[in-house]
Amino acid sequence: YLNVLSNNRWRERWCRLKDNQLLLHKDREDLKSHIASLPLRGCEVSPGLDHKHLFAFRLLRNGQEVAVLEASSSEEMGRWLGVLLAETGSNTDPATLHYDYIDVETTANVIQLAKQSFCFTSKRAVSPSPYLDNHVNGYACPSGMALHYDDVAINGMVFKKVEVRTLWQWK
Repeated sequence: YLNVLSNNRWRERWCRLKDNQLLLHKDREDLKSHIASLPLRGCEVSPGLDHKHLFAFRLLRNGQEVAVLEASSSEEMGRWLGVLLAETGSNTDPATLHYDYIDVETTANVIQLAKQSFCFTSKRAVSPSPYLDNHVNGYACPSGMALHYDDVAINGMVFKKVEVRTLWQWK
């Protein structure tokens, strides 16, 4: 779930990617219909909004705001930034983005997770094997990184589990 700013009001929406589009659903149970569909190719991803919304980021097309989204944590923000950068076809390194209102340690966490999810998404798109070493977005995606996405049921609820084990450190 991400918070989505719509008509000056934040609303929680289930967000997913399909065919280079960000689909916004009222909740996870209703995936057949969506509230909005945002084409991502050619969009820019820009983190930051204000000091009240530390994990917010914007999608821009030709400098115009398309959407304002907010994650609930730095980890979620990093994962979403990486995936959205890959889906938009951006050449932007997550480390070059401006992370206003976030402290240095949190920013480093966001950047590391953004790079990992960017590499995972990009490798899945270019190669049948996401574990082959290749250069994406101007930096090497480590071959020692084991990535796994899995749906996990906990107390009757289903959560998306992301397991990332890094055997190589980003520098």
